[in-house]
Amino acid sequence: MHIQTLNEAREIIGDLQYQHLTQDDKSAEIIVQIINGKPTYTLEYDMVFGGSDNPRIYFDPNTLKVTKIINGE
Repeated sequence: MHIQTLNEAREIIGDLQYQHLTQDDKSAEIIVQIINGKPTYTLEYDMVFGGSDNPRIYFDPNTLKVTKIINGE
């Protein structure tokens, strides 16, 4: 499956069902970082298992197209 938009990725993860209930416990955090002089935008989800990286969805903020997905393994 090829995910193209941020909403498609959020729907697969199940994030859209929580967006009106909470933004703290179940939904992702929007992270903006400057990498190599350019801003990078990601949605980052809390990982419940210690020692694992958080799952992240990288996206273009203008088009909301997904550019990269990190599973958090």
